Amino acid sequence: MMFRYLKRANSFRPLIPYVFKTPSLTITSRPLTSVANNSQNSNGKEGFGTKAWRNTLFICLAGFAWYHLDRYLTKNGELKHPITEIIESLMTPDSEWRRINVHNAKTANIIANDRLLFGEAKRPPIHRLMHPDCFERTSPFLIEPGTDVDLSDLVIKTDHD
Repeated sequence: MMFRYLKRANSFRPLIPYVFKTPSLTITSRPLTSVANNSQNSNGKEGFGTKAWRNTLFICLAGFAWYHLDRYLTKNGELKHPITEIIESLMTPDSEWRRINVHNAKTANIIANDRLLFGEAKRPPIHRLMHPDCFERTSPFLIEPGTDVDLSDLVIKTDHD
């Protein structure tokens, strides 16, 4: 298994560090392994004086102060919080929302009824004559008295009209 990594350096050029410049027979190590560094620790000094501990202390103090200020402003929960009162004064009252909802429900009902009406509507049927010239071919002699109809202003519609 170890001999699988025995290759010429040219075939593993991207894997081998640039220190090896001459092609030679070498055993290559995995390229992503880290090398132990015996130099000085670069994290700085450790203790409770770092920025993270300082910020944590400030956040805890701010939370403690906010808690006691909140208890003082609401008199231990007997009154509404001032921020809640401001938000309630800026909100739209319930009666206005009810009026808007009733109006929208009525409008939706009217639209639904109109859609039902227009959905059921059909165009009247058009009866076309196969031979429209039959009106011009009629004989005036076979008409019984009282059944005569004046067809002088009759306009015959065709499929193209």
